[in-house]
Amino acid sequence: MGDKLKLEHANILAYLTIKSYPQPPRLQRDMLMNFLESFKEGEIYKHMIVSDKPCREEFIKAAKLGIASLKSELVKSDEILEDDIAERSLIGLKELVSRYLFYGLSVGSSHDIIELREIFMNKEYSSNKYGLILYPEPIKGEETFCFLDAFRPITKLAEQIDNWPGMLFWCQSGFSSFRNLSNVRQFLSYLLNYAKYGLHAVELFMKTQKERITSKKVLHLSDTHFGKRDAARNIGYLEAHLDNIAKSIDCIIITGDLYDSPTFAKKRAFDNFKRRLTRITEKIIIVPGNHDQKLKGVSLLKTLGRRFKPLAEQNWSQLEIDHRMGCIFIGFNSSLEADFSRGKVTKDQRVDRAADLETAFFNHPEILDYFRVVLIHHHPFSFEVEPITRGQRFFSAIGVSGEAFLHLEEADEFLNWCAERNVSLVLHGHKHVQKYFKGHIPLNNRDRETKFELTSIGCGSSTGADVKFLSYNIIYWDNNSKRWGVIFYADKGDGSGFIPQSVALHSVELVYANRRNNSHL
Repeated sequence: MGDKLKLEHANILAYLTIKSYPQPPRLQRDMLMNFLESFKEGEIYKHMIVSDKPCREEFIKAAKLGIASLKSELVKSDEILEDDIAERSLIGLKELVSRYLFYGLSVGSSHDIIELREIFMNKEYSSNKYGLILYPEPIKGEETFCFLDAFRPITKLAEQIDNWPGMLFWCQSGFSSFRNLSNVRQFLSYLLNYAKYGLHAVELFMKTQKERITSKKVLHLSDTHFGKRDAARNIGYLEAHLDNIAKSIDCIIITGDLYDSPTFAKKRAFDNFKRRLTRITEKIIIVPGNHDQKLKGVSLLKTLGRRFKPLAEQNWSQLEIDHRMGCIFIGFNSSLEADFSRGKVTKDQRVDRAADLETAFFNHPEILDYFRVVLIHHHPFSFEVEPITRGQRFFSAIGVSGEAFLHLEEADEFLNWCAERNVSLVLHGHKHVQKYFKGHIPLNNRDRETKFELTSIGCGSSTGADVKFLSYNIIYWDNNSKRWGVIFYADKGDGSGFIPQSVALHSVELVYANRRNNSHL
């Protein structure tokens, strides 16, 4: 149904609530239309608690005007809207929503949502007009969401994924706090007392809240390209920044193109960086890229331009089992048998990793339920980007798609292997842009055809090699609930700071979680 408020609409809500956000997030037409329709008469009562009927009617009227405005635009259903189109469609709701002192957004299953609604429907809350409380559709089974241009409160959904179910609270200035279901009632009581004294008191209360994170954190780096001028200029800044987030990182993953060409001088520069990273954690997992075994990342006839000795000395990871995290990391070298800068995961590699897994299952039966993550340099799902690297600009200038020289060959075979092995998350690099992609892989060897959901997360160049932005990703993993979240961070290349760009979330309904990981061995 297109008239339901969903968790994937949370970023739109954050935009509406915070007056200082001048531009809306990137939105597809269908998503915005579905959001506006959730405010229509008959549906708004299911998703929102406001204190009086006239206020609800104002919301309904504003949503109708927004729908009319959006329908007047000649835009395809899956097209990203221009900022001014989204602004015009949301201007009425933004004026209404942004007048509250605080906001609440529920996260949980059907049972959790019922319990949260009961807390907020009591007389103490309904007699006040300080806050706006919203209830998206409950999470059912497995669901994955991505929020482009994520606003500040939304990052809390990933950071606190171990505390779901519960309620995300925030105020107009963007300060936020996530409260587990067991703590919502007490938190609300304090919040209402502060709200009596105005917005400044609410901000002060939000700022002083302490939150405990028990989920494991993985730092995802890629495409450092030591030997390039950009890497030499930016590496000091990147190292200093990583030192500031070091205390909470459990594991570091680097998905290839460690150096720009496989020479010992460039390898030595990377080794010094890796040595610095061991101050953060000893758990560093590396897979190679095309630049780590080909001169300037390019080969012809599968042999010309190859140099293997520096790579052989790098000791890259093929299978890593982390018992603390409850994870299995499966590494592939995707640059062995493909020309130019293309990739390929050979059948030999897939069979070798299968043998490694079967041996590990025999020796450690308890890891059958561990979360499985594949690490690879090349992107498993093909996608086009604006030409940003030197090679991409060259191909664009001669009218050729750069993807033809960069893609992963026989990607379907690789993705089918992942699906059959119950790998639902792939981390990659290669194209120097951050990327979220959700695909559905058919599984035909069952009684009936089913689809396996697989998500790929791409990291850009962490040193800003050939591109404007420096980037890294933080992955939050909660082994108890089998949930994960990713925050994509980037600095625009001038040292102005690493800012969250997007957020991806994967949730599993608790009653469903244990059954999920026992299938597709």
